[in-house]
Amino acid sequence: MNTPMRFVLWGVVCLSVILVPTISASAATFFFTGPSGGDFYDESNWNDLANGLGSSPAAGTIEPTTALAPFGITHDLIIDGDTVSADGGLDGSIRIGDGISLGGLDIRAGSTLDIFNSSFNSQFGTSAGSTFSFVDSVLTADDDIVFRGSDFMSGGTIESFADDVEFRSSDLTVAGTTFNVDDSTIFEAELTPASGASITGAIFNGTGRAGIRDFNVTMTDSTLIYVGDLENVFTTDLDDATGTLTLLGNSSLTADQVQEGVKLVLDGNSSATLTNVDNGTNETTWITEASTRVTLNSITASLVLVNPQTNLSNASDIHIFNGVTGLSYNADPSTWVPTTWNGTDAVTLAITSLPTDPDFDGDGDVDGTDFLTWQRGFGLTGQVGNSNGDANGDGVVDASDLAAWEGKFGTTSGPAVGGAATAVPEPASGVLLLIAAVGGLCCFGRRSTL
Repeated sequence: MNTPMRFVLWGVVCLSVILVPTISASAATFFFTGPSGGDFYDESNWNDLANGLGSSPAAGTIEPTTALAPFGITHDLIIDGDTVSADGGLDGSIRIGDGISLGGLDIRAGSTLDIFNSSFNSQFGTSAGSTFSFVDSVLTADDDIVFRGSDFMSGGTIESFADDVEFRSSDLTVAGTTFNVDDSTIFEAELTPASGASITGAIFNGTGRAGIRDFNVTMTDSTLIYVGDLENVFTTDLDDATGTLTLLGNSSLTADQVQEGVKLVLDGNSSATLTNVDNGTNETTWITEASTRVTLNSITASLVLVNPQTNLSNASDIHIFNGVTGLSYNADPSTWVPTTWNGTDAVTLAITSLPTDPDFDGDGDVDGTDFLTWQRGFGLTGQVGNSNGDANGDGVVDASDLAAWEGKFGTTSGPAVGGAATAVPEPASGVLLLIAAVGGLCCFGRRSTL
């Protein structure tokens, strides 16, 4: 199924579930007690007692979800160490929950749930209001895997053989799970506030792209490996970034480019490698779009730019590191350290330190006026420069900037020229160190166009 039609059908499912009464008034709990490899959709394989001596759910209450039968499963189902097969027939899928408050699936350690059908369009999804728990198990699907409920994953492997894995709720906890994705991984909180997700120790392997859309995603000690780009999937040429990926701890990202309205923040010992492989698309820059930027917040973080960029003639090919554009390097090499980098060759970048500049009004001294600037700007994000109180160049006006102001209160940096700030590059936004040139061509497989 093509992507636009797929999302239309999912939208039909959500809308239909909200407008039509649910199948049951309350969720009942059933355990899978059928044979190994038994049919997920066979109600006789489920029982309200774990030993199988109780009652099975009513016929027709565990069924594949299709556009013509949009009801999700409203039982609370438990798979406890069993192997279960779900053949949805023509274009059938598992959908957990009714879109309001009922339904759940608990996949416990040692379980396997294999979702398939002959047309390779069998999806798995959790609805808003549903619960999903997954521990040290295997979940596979021939098509999309979409999480919209309250979703918890710890260990194990989740794999989509022919399409995306999508996280559309921020009520998300991931700890140590591996995701193998035969297309894109998408983060877009559409039904809950875009905050609160906890992702630690996760591994994402994707043949397509990593999409961050209207969602600020933080990952700790996680690995992301993609053939395609880090971008706002399905939207192009954004003037304003709508999502941020922040990597903490020992996290790492490998992607082709950062583009289309996504900010990347590297902290702790994290690293990002941008391969910049042309693949015949004439995309020969590491970072594109004016709203796109990379910020290094730690002296142990690094940005590896593989393969030289060769397409700087386009005005849109603006790449920004810690608030300083690559194009500005060519105009003023003093904004970079060392000055021998030409701004286009393959390179590994890291900041040598995190200096601060709490002289927010640029008048040559740090005083009460600068404090008032910080106070007015407190809580702002996405900052470029220090004019609103961001002393340390991390893009956020917070308590660390106040500490920087306190540490330099009363100091002067010399009188301003003509009563205004002199245009001198600030070290917090541009002190980068060339660790080692990176050469060689990285060869990757096909680039997904989704």
